[in-house]
Amino acid sequence: MPYIDKVVIELNDYLKAGRLNRKAFQGGIYHGLSRQMKVIDKDSNKMYPVILDKDGNDLDVTIDDTPPIHVYHRITQPLQFGLIPDKNSFGNADSVTQEVSTLSMIVFADPKRIGMTSEDLAFLIASGIPRQFTLSQIGSSGVSSCSIGIDNIETNPYTVLSQEYGAMNKSIDPEKTLISINYKITMSVNKNCMDCIDC
Repeated sequence: MPYIDKVVIELNDYLKAGRLNRKAFQGGIYHGLSRQMKVIDKDSNKMYPVILDKDGNDLDVTIDDTPPIHVYHRITQPLQFGLIPDKNSFGNADSVTQEVSTLSMIVFADPKRIGMTSEDLAFLIASGIPRQFTLSQIGSSGVSSCSIGIDNIETNPYTVLSQEYGAMNKSIDPEKTLISINYKITMSVNKNCMDCIDC
């Protein structure tokens, strides 16, 4: 999806400047959009969430208990598309498409360090997610609207661990927080915007 990376980074920045701008969260790690890939090592074939850099090298974003909070995002369902009428198109009604991404924001934290339970942290983050981003925040003239809606939140760490790492032999300290905030980003985008060089 065009601009989805920008929206996810903007969402992280929005939360860091807002609800997560507390002393307890300083020094947190906030990754953008990751994907699950099979990483082959000498021991076994394992699935890990990673972020690929421009050279195709993978950056491991698996849970890290060094910072007080560790966040990454991942698309969890196929992208959905649909044509929507463009009121300003004057006869070119199929120039705008609506793109819907279903994502999970994976959040790992130490409740003792941040001073709140998994449920309290989930509420804090969810209540700080904006319903819409302005066009200036996304930084593209090709996007006419961008909205965010939360679907649900999973606070059971073992469910989230299984979702992210499958049946691999990985465990988590029961005292730690591992939550998944499942949300959708809906954008209306000019279909021709990807053809231009400036977008």
